[in-house]
Amino acid sequence: MVITHVDDFSIAGTKETVNELKEKERSVLTVSKVEKDSFRLTGIDIQKTRDEIVILMEYDANSIEEIQDIRKAKPDDKLTKQENKVYRKYAGKISWMTSRPVFNECDRYKIRQWKILDEVICPLLQLFLIWGNPDWDHKVQFLTYLENKNVDINKLKKKLYPEQLKTLEKYPPDVAKWDITLICLLLKHCKGVFAGKDDIAWSSGSGKEPECLITSLKDIRNTIAHEALNLNKKDFFDKIEEIRSLMERALCSVGKICSHVSQTEIDASVANFNKKLNEIRDADISPKTLDEYKKELFFSEQITLIRNKGVPFLKDVLNRNTTMNPLSLIVKGDGRQLPVNEIFTEIELNQDGKNEEVLLEDIIDVASGSDTGSFILLKGHAGMGKSTLVKKITSDWANQRSSIKGLSSFHLLFYAELRDNINTYDRLLEFSLGEEVHRSFKDGDLVKAVLGQKTLVILDGYDELNKSSSGLFNHILSLNKLYSQLTVIVTTRPEAEEKLNAHIESMALNVVHLRLVGIKANKREEFVTKYFLSLPKDSPVLQELDNLLEFLRKTEHKMSIVWEVAYNLCLLTILWMFKPDDVNRITTEAELYWQIFLLIISKLEERLQRNPSTCDLELSVLQHKINIFLDELSLESLKGLKDDFINLPHSVYQRLTDLCLRLGVPIEELAGAFLKKVTSFNNSYYTFPHKGFMEFMGGYNIRKQVTRLPMQMWSQELSKTCIPPHIQKKMLSSVVSNERIKKATVKYVVKELHGGSLPDSLEKYQNLLIQTLSIFHVGEVEVPLSTKIETLKLLEKSGLKDKDSFLKVMHNIKCDDKVARWIAQRFCLIDNNTKITDSSFESYIALLAATDPPLPNRKEIRIFIDLKESISGFEVLTKHLLRHQVYPREISLLHSFDKKESLNTEDTESIKSLLSKG
Repeated sequence: MVITHVDDFSIAGTKETVNELKEKERSVLTVSKVEKDSFRLTGIDIQKTRDEIVILMEYDANSIEEIQDIRKAKPDDKLTKQENKVYRKYAGKISWMTSRPVFNECDRYKIRQWKILDEVICPLLQLFLIWGNPDWDHKVQFLTYLENKNVDINKLKKKLYPEQLKTLEKYPPDVAKWDITLICLLLKHCKGVFAGKDDIAWSSGSGKEPECLITSLKDIRNTIAHEALNLNKKDFFDKIEEIRSLMERALCSVGKICSHVSQTEIDASVANFNKKLNEIRDADISPKTLDEYKKELFFSEQITLIRNKGVPFLKDVLNRNTTMNPLSLIVKGDGRQLPVNEIFTEIELNQDGKNEEVLLEDIIDVASGSDTGSFILLKGHAGMGKSTLVKKITSDWANQRSSIKGLSSFHLLFYAELRDNINTYDRLLEFSLGEEVHRSFKDGDLVKAVLGQKTLVILDGYDELNKSSSGLFNHILSLNKLYSQLTVIVTTRPEAEEKLNAHIESMALNVVHLRLVGIKANKREEFVTKYFLSLPKDSPVLQELDNLLEFLRKTEHKMSIVWEVAYNLCLLTILWMFKPDDVNRITTEAELYWQIFLLIISKLEERLQRNPSTCDLELSVLQHKINIFLDELSLESLKGLKDDFINLPHSVYQRLTDLCLRLGVPIEELAGAFLKKVTSFNNSYYTFPHKGFMEFMGGYNIRKQVTRLPMQMWSQELSKTCIPPHIQKKMLSSVVSNERIKKATVKYVVKELHGGSLPDSLEKYQNLLIQTLSIFHVGEVEVPLSTKIETLKLLEKSGLKDKDSFLKVMHNIKCDDKVARWIAQRFCLIDNNTKITDSSFESYIALLAATDPPLPNRKEIRIFIDLKESISGFEVLTKHLLRHQVYPREISLLHSFDKKESLNTEDTESIKSLLSKG
């Protein structure tokens, strides 16, 4: 064999062949130097000994010395000619060495240690598993065997890596393929021979045999895998003898407690393992073994890189994303960021299909036990606290808090909002672990490395899924089906649940459905207190906290469903700080948004009056310009709802910027008042602060369109253009003379969004229509009854097709007498199946009050009243039932009475009156 490199030759062969080749070379070439058995070729030192060939690069390594006298320079200064020469020299040396990996003597000892793990210690532990379970039929899967011995298989599976579980579930079972970690875990779960999994005997320092000896054998694997051992020949041989002693003691100890294992079998095992140990110690290392070691070493280094550099970067990213700015829309420039953990208050969770509450601490455990990855679907209406809850989980993981069971067992946690434009898992990992970690892996390798770790992925906002993020969502779902180490939490609003369920069912995933009920009544004061105390204390008007809590108690029953929404409690607290008198006007969620909306406008006007570019304008002029901007922004909110897109596209923001330039107002002030600027994964964009607020803005736009006169409509549109004023007046004159131009209708607005035709389903617009109906009752311009009825009919088409559906949302509908009368007449308000509960208590009062007696077939009607909380105002319900001559079959009042609330005389007399006639 002849190897050539430029003018160097390396020859290997028989003595005769080598001599012949040397003579032929000398006859045609000038040979300056000939070396035998010890020489350098291409920077590599090669030495032939009696038993092996040794390859070293120590000369090149030693030639890389520390560079002295480095001048102090700015990062962007150019290198001098001499510095550039030194830089190229050292870069070349390092590149030369790293392109030629060579194993030295120390590496060879390490490789032998790895072989001892694979060929001695692992088979030894496998033998202990077989000895310790003599009744195991090897035709039966080991997991089935353990389950028959009453071992909790679901908890055991949670501790396994994906590859371990796949190997364990193969049929027929192949113990020889089970790794050291898996074997030791199974040994701890074997009942009978060995101590239980939580017994102190498994501690390596316990001195209790054989468990402590088995743990010591396992610890050898940890030492070799995780410590950089610079072994010389003496150290290696000492280690061999240490392993030999531990191995022999363990064989004797385990054999002793296994009564079916004879001494002859123990002695034979000791001899066989000693023979194998000696073979590994003395044998040469094959090229194949070198290559396997190189791959194992490289993968271990990659995992170390993720843990040492990626995880700290990840935790920093998560901590930045788990803060909130309480007053970002009200107080412009308020840069304070509040950690979500400081205000988080426990939210009530229920599991679908089970009539029981799920505690926050059990949110991970509730999904355990799946053969595939765990998948948790977290659903709740807008503002219920879905995002806050998952941010609490990410914050706890990033800061190593242990309030949630099983959370600390995850090596990695990734969080993404599905409104963002991230299309693959690899892209999410790049932004989450940092560019330095990402570029250290080839395409796809980072995902593979992460899949070997126990990982939690949180995908927030399926209802805001876009074309880009759907790629990420589908990728993670496909991985969740294959890897049991991957747990996925997805949040969504109920209106997107049907679509999501169809998606999940098509992939046959094992899903746990959790529903956010909201903040419990007995936790709302705690939440408001935390939030109130987190707000700046230098606000212009700071009201007493006690007064706010008293208002919350006073409205607890009438607005219980509104106050269970965390977002609404935040808005209430902010409104109380600045406009406490306006709080008393609130009876629905839309009215809360309306008062916040007016507060935002008021603060915006104050800022514009101080802004150098607008301070000379009259307040009425500023208000006019703000209204023009709001018309355009609120119309975009409608378009966003149609397209299921809460983020503002760049083209729309540019259009709003151009509008502000024409109006002569700063876009930063107007956009900052109603939108939130988000910087996520190196991408900045504007978004509506909350989908509920976006729906309110859409309702505001509809109200403006259906109440605006034709002259106002055209005047508003023309003011956005550059048409000269005198031409605008002529155009407006022609509008006034055209009688065919009429006000818009709600149906017309929805049809315009869809190109002139009403969509088959209006379900996605249900919340928008509810907000719109309530907004019709605020402001100075009165909305005709016909328009309200039209909106109610559209609500029917959105899915509110019966009395029960309307009752569920009545708390959110501003219900004057005319609207309530229409609902009551449209549906059979009272029948023999009617059950008045806490959730429908206020709705029935409103509807019965607006309905003229008598109800049809009233003599046959017997209803049920089942109340657990709504005691206050019971006499009002009684009065209306008596007025309609409707009597209950049964009254159930299950309530914890205290000094704050009790049945008064009127309530008691009301119950007596009802029961006497019922």
